[in-house]
Amino acid sequence: DRMLICNMDYDQYIVSAVAKDYKCWSLDLAASPLIWTALPPPPMKLFLSTSASWEGQLAIIGGSQEHHHDLGQLDGTRQLQLYNPREGNWGLGPPLPASLFEGCAVPMGSHGLLVLGDFESGPTNLYLLSGPGGKWRQMPESRHLHVRPGCAAATLAGGLEGMVAISGDNAEFFSFLAEKWVEMPAPLVPRAQNMKVSVGLSQGKLVVAGGWDSSLQEMSQRVEAWEDASGWVAYPRDLSEGRTHQAELSLPASLCEAPKA
Repeated sequence: DRMLICNMDYDQYIVSAVAKDYKCWSLDLAASPLIWTALPPPPMKLFLSTSASWEGQLAIIGGSQEHHHDLGQLDGTRQLQLYNPREGNWGLGPPLPASLFEGCAVPMGSHGLLVLGDFESGPTNLYLLSGPGGKWRQMPESRHLHVRPGCAAATLAGGLEGMVAISGDNAEFFSFLAEKWVEMPAPLVPRAQNMKVSVGLSQGKLVVAGGWDSSLQEMSQRVEAWEDASGWVAYPRDLSEGRTHQAELSLPASLCEAPKA
């Protein structure tokens, strides 16, 4: 198994910034000691992209060529950039149906890849990428507008398989079986809508962590876990320090696993 990571280097950011360099690395999790290896950069240098694994490849989804403190000044892209770790090269996948920056993407096994965000074409904000060659399909619109959502694949009570999306005090679950969104109780910590929280799995539990605590006006260290019987509960341990934006809680499925037929 490997973990792939890309990092953007840019000119000093005060109001806006332009990309200067984009570096990627691979971490071999089976090596002892762990080994980082430099990878070739993706074809396009983009800010505010979303990433996930899809068909055994690293997918960089959407993004903006510039960074600006006013999101209204940014233009998203429809680019889907794919890194194949077995062949060691980048390629382009089927373009997104609409421009996107700062969304979230969740691999859903045989279903495909779900991408949620504030697409620029209108209210539809959830698409599914599936099929051997990759084809996008419009999915039901979420109940809430998610500008910087945290998302994770989850199985809730009754074996419902789907995706949880959280931004601010809004939490909801997309059920694949019913192909509809279901409202969930808000997490315990009141969080700002425009600061991304981390959502993932820890010891088999759905967990939300970090974000911006809107009551204390500071980055949150709080971690909460979902219990089917009682809803959100405080996790036994908090983060060592406050976190917002892109910190993830769990590794995706193996990026080097051969795609299933």
